[in-house]
Amino acid sequence: MKHIYKKEHGHIEVNEAGREIIPYLITLEIGKNVKRYDVLKEHGGILKVTRGEVTTEYVSEFCGASHSRTQKNLFVDRSIKDKLDDILLCGIPKNTDYPKPSKWNAYYALVTTNSKSVSTPNIVVIDDFEKAVMETVDVVKVTGSGEQKEYQVLSPTEKEIPILPFDGAGLVTPECASRWAEELNCRSKRTGRRYIPSCFQFRCLPALKGEAFTFDLRAFAREKGVSKIIDLGGREWDIFTDQIDMIVTKSQFKFWNLYLDNVGLFDCQKWKSAFEEEVHGYKRTFNIAKYADAPEDLKNTSLLSYQPLQTLNFTADEAEQLVLDSVKAYQKITFSVDEFLK
Repeated sequence: MKHIYKKEHGHIEVNEAGREIIPYLITLEIGKNVKRYDVLKEHGGILKVTRGEVTTEYVSEFCGASHSRTQKNLFVDRSIKDKLDDILLCGIPKNTDYPKPSKWNAYYALVTTNSKSVSTPNIVVIDDFEKAVMETVDVVKVTGSGEQKEYQVLSPTEKEIPILPFDGAGLVTPECASRWAEELNCRSKRTGRRYIPSCFQFRCLPALKGEAFTFDLRAFAREKGVSKIIDLGGREWDIFTDQIDMIVTKSQFKFWNLYLDNVGLFDCQKWKSAFEEEVHGYKRTFNIAKYADAPEDLKNTSLLSYQPLQTLNFTADEAEQLVLDSVKAYQKITFSVDEFLK
């Protein structure tokens, strides 16, 4: 939006605090009163805002998971919506019929995450690894329907369940991670030394997201005597000759099935060509939203993303120790009004 505004007006306005005002954008807070939507329904989803003698029409553009949780919606100036979509859709046709509207909204709004651009890695997209594990599950037998529906709790049983241990997780080579660390100026808060983060949370158009863990892919390939890798569409890549920087999994590429070839297979080059194409003078970028702290900056306790936890196997005692602080905090909140308010 800043890019489009600069092309038309030459500069971005700033507020009293000296911060840039994002043009063409307003946040609409609906709250829990659904009747407020009636005004939008009556006007075909168009929101008219009048400032002085100027009336601007706004239309809904972003409503991600965090927006839904807070009953908010991001509207943009109707006059630039087409240009904005040209950039953000990254080659996906505007009339695409996506089967899950709520998922589309969540994925499309990933671009609203605060992030910084870095050099674009050479990516290969692969299928997620699936593993079968034995789990003890509760079983509920349901009989009847409607008001006659009954539930009977049966004895727990062991069942084989397929899981994706590396769901939302990918790999980035140390060489690429080093470039990102320099571009992001990653330094220890305690010592000021430069360091290479152990993982990065990335964002990329359209709707690529997740964690990329720093891993010496080339050393691993040499150790195992394997250099070939098959992508999601069945194409073979060589880690060395194709200079692969990053492995992205299918679960990280939310719109992978919108980049298919003539026989219905994922076509990585089709996405890359669309991503690299300059649109309305705008060049798409690969972005980092967060990255891991330096080892010396780590605290005794830390919030973890789910990816590291899902690949570990805890004993009952280890699991109990892991959640001990969280359980204590929850108990305090539950039984003390002061702790709850705090």
